[in-house]
Parts: sequence; structure tokens; C-alpha cells
Amino acid sequence: MVDYVKAVKRPFSDLAKLLIYIVISVIPIVNFISSGYLLDVAQTSMRRKSKLPEFNDYTRLFIEGIKMIIIGFIYMIPALIIMVLAGVSIGFKITSLATFGVGMILAIITALIMAYISTGAILRYAEKRNIKEAFNCRAIGKKIFNSKFFVGWIIALVIAVVIDVVLGIIPLIGALLGAAIGGIFYMSVMGEIYAEA
Repeated sequence: MVDYVKAVKRPFSDLAKLLIYIVISVIPIVNFISSGYLLDVAQTSMRRKSKLPEFNDYTRLFIEGIKMIIIGFIYMIPALIIMVLAGVSIGFKITSLATFGVGMILAIITALIMAYISTGAILRYAEKRNIKEAFNCRAIGKKIFNSKFFVGWIIALVIAVVIDVVLGIIPLIGALLGAAIGGIFYMSVMGEIYAEA
């Protein structure tokens, strides 16, 4: 069983690491390190380790973060294509406004589907650390196309959003805290769900 309460507490298990993560995540370009760190968060969660991973190799984390962004972007290409085609068609008055609306709805639906699949792909990469495995459709499909993974994904998303909204109330630093704590929570839970799926 996934321990959601434990996952919520995990970001606070090491305040020094949480602070480093928050600082790094707000610096452009450097924040790729924080993306790479989330992969380590997921991987350690898969291995049932509650302790937050170390910030011990910033170069590696930076490169891993870039890979994570690339994987996510590639999976989003179908939704982006639909969105661009819808925008171009309405811009050149090839289609009606209603058709454009249908195209945008289709793009949003596609984006949601690909976000779900890319979550599995990113977790697969976090586990194997081989970028080819992020596109191993058969292996990813076995992990994510089941009720346990889907329900867990929905619950994790809802809780992450609630964390973000609640902490967002805090002046000045609320948004940063919400994004950091929500991100670590989400990857901790998804890593655990992935391991059990």
C-alpha cells in the first residue's frame, strides 16, 4: 500500500536538502539540477528508502534534468502538433471557430493522455537510467495501464495541487514552497506506485 502521509512528510525529513532544492529550482538553467534531483527522489522511493537523496553530484543532476525535460517534451509532441494545426487553420481562416474549438479540446485531451504516459516513461528512466528505456512502450504499458497506477496518479496529482494551493497562501515564499514540497511528494508517491504496479 502506498503511504501518502509518509510521502507528504518526506520533504520535511531533511530541511537542509529541501532548502537547497528550493534555491536551485528558482534559478533559470540551474534549475535543471532540481529536475534531475526529482529523478533521484523517485528512484529512492522505488527502493523503499524514505531518506531524501543527496545533492552530491550537481553535474550529473543537471544532465539528468535535461534528459527528463527532453523525455517529457518528446511525449508532448502529438498534443503540440494538434494545437499548432488548430491555431494555424484558424489564423488562415481555413476552419471555423467551432472547428478550432474542437481542435483545441482534442489537443487538451491528447496532452492529458501524453502527460499520463510520460509520467510512466520518466519513472522508467528514473529506474533504468537508460534513455532508450523511456521509450520502451511495452515495458511502460505494463506498468501504467492498470487501475492501481491510474488511481494513484490521480490521487497524487490532487494532493500535490492541494499542497501547492494551501502553501501558496503564504506571502512571498508560498509558491516556492508549494512547488518544491508538491514536487518531492509527487515523485515520491509515483516512484512507490510504479514499483508496486
